[in-house]
Amino acid sequence: MYIGFDLNLDNNSFNEYDYTQIPFLKDNQKKVRKILNDFIGSNGNINATDIKNEWFPTIDANIFLSHSHKDEELAKKISAFLYIEFGLITFIDSCVWGYCDELLKEIDYEYCYKFTTQTYDYDRRNRSTSHVHMMLSMALTEIIDKTECVIFLNTPNSITPSESLKQTSSPWIYNELTVTKLIRRQIPSREQTIKKAFLESKSKNIDFKYDVSLEHLYNLSYKHLLALKYLKNQDEHPLDLLYKLTIS
Repeated sequence: MYIGFDLNLDNNSFNEYDYTQIPFLKDNQKKVRKILNDFIGSNGNINATDIKNEWFPTIDANIFLSHSHKDEELAKKISAFLYIEFGLITFIDSCVWGYCDELLKEIDYEYCYKFTTQTYDYDRRNRSTSHVHMMLSMALTEIIDKTECVIFLNTPNSITPSESLKQTSSPWIYNELTVTKLIRRQIPSREQTIKKAFLESKSKNIDFKYDVSLEHLYNLSYKHLLALKYLKNQDEHPLDLLYKLTIS
């Protein structure tokens, strides 16, 4: 990761961009494998590495878009805008990985379900959940580390409005924002047109709330993205232009 942005938009933004015809934004949700035998090792154990590589593969993307699943439609429109206007590929987890709950349900039915009582074993169920969620957490960290730019889609669905404290109900948004604070910073290999000085971080039902910090993310707005559209040229990388608009 090189830099992160805090993006504030409303749901009416980028409605003119059709994401349904963009290959990496089409419905690529995996069909849950009905047979898990391919992931069983010679010792009878489940090979978690094989499952992670099968279910959570990494792809080459310019941008990681952190968002609430309730904002998936808006996230796809933003991704379509960035691809159509600038050729930038945005990673959206559900478009590449599908939903890990379906994978977890299949594992639980195979290994945790007790047919005699028609219930799930509590301890086995907790263990299977921790393993699948750990795979997802590591995959998210790898993608954030690999992409150049992270954009957090800041809406009431992702952050609880508060004057004194920012909180999220999503453990995955909490995880992603925390990773963006701790992950190594990697300057892109292409020739830079902005000064490194500008890239220094500014960091200083049952429901859970996680306190989150957005201070390490640069502000990004709809106006910034529209300006980027009209300033684009063939001689300068679009992300370099974005850094100029938002940082300097």
